[in-house]
Amino acid sequence: MYALTPTVRMLLILNVIAFLLMTTDFEFAIEQFALWDINTPYFQPYQLLTHMFMHANFFHIFSNMLGLIFFGSVLEQVLGANRFLLLYMICGLGAGALSLVVDYYNSDIVPSIGASGAVFGIVTSFALIFPNIVLQLLFPPIALKAKYLVLLYLVFEIAYMWQNLPGDRVGHLAHLAGMLLGFLMIKVVWKIPKRY
Repeated sequence: MYALTPTVRMLLILNVIAFLLMTTDFEFAIEQFALWDINTPYFQPYQLLTHMFMHANFFHIFSNMLGLIFFGSVLEQVLGANRFLLLYMICGLGAGALSLVVDYYNSDIVPSIGASGAVFGIVTSFALIFPNIVLQLLFPPIALKAKYLVLLYLVFEIAYMWQNLPGDRVGHLAHLAGMLLGFLMIKVVWKIPKRY
């Protein structure tokens, strides 16, 4: 049976509770706790934190929490609870901060929500420490080394951001920011060597 580490369990519970609370009054939750452009009257500084626990729908939270569970527990065992939580928060807050900067210049009135920036940082950090671990993907059902999975994520995020498709409300730049911050924390700040 897969064992959740304490910090991953705490983050999982907080995200699920926030998601369930959102279902009681979605519009109020978005207005108050999503990360709004600072040019709008809805913006509050605390939203840099709260937006990380908001999710648009079941698939959104499911995919983020799946990544947190699969990669986070192993990473927490390597880094320890305090450094793991710091990594998670830096990646998530950094992704949110970049969203604020981009939205300021784009006059974007659609708020940012989700733990994706933090989770992308976690997945990237995992791949830096365990680049050659073979992962069995669900969609598509193929086996892939962690380093190639992150490379694919990177390529897809850049490609989708570059295409700038109409109606695409995914924060690709925020995902990339999470990946970059994960890389910087593991390789530059903590200088953690790869293990496998």
